[in-house]
Amino acid sequence: MLEPRLALAIFLVTISGCVPAGSESGPPPDASQSFANAINSQDIESAMAHWSDDALMYFQIGDASAAVVSRDEIRQNYEHMFEDKHAPKLEIRVDGSDRIGDIAHEWGAFTIGDSIGCYVVLRRAIDDWKIYREWVVEPCGH
Repeated sequence: MLEPRLALAIFLVTISGCVPAGSESGPPPDASQSFANAINSQDIESAMAHWSDDALMYFQIGDASAAVVSRDEIRQNYEHMFEDKHAPKLEIRVDGSDRIGDIAHEWGAFTIGDSIGCYVVLRRAIDDWKIYREWVVEPCGH
């Protein structure tokens, strides 16, 4: 299996020639904090508003094989998580970001309860900078 940042680099090189040029400004600088606030307030509509219609999440927990989760499955996960009114809070630390054309990517670390991991997010300008792809690895693999 490819290391998540290598997989992202390959993906970005592949799409960099095919994205439309245009959007003058990048994603809001507080986009990830806004997402964490939506999760922490258990506001499912606000949380889902951060995801594009064709969003996919790739995640790997421990040594398990990576899984792909669609937008509908992401929503179902939030519905399940929000059933617990005392669910642990999500904290996000942004370690860096950059942009190639109308694709922006961000990487960093997260904690939620006892879970600690790394993430990489792609946002697309054509979706008003919504999350298009997310890679989540728990724990961080270095």
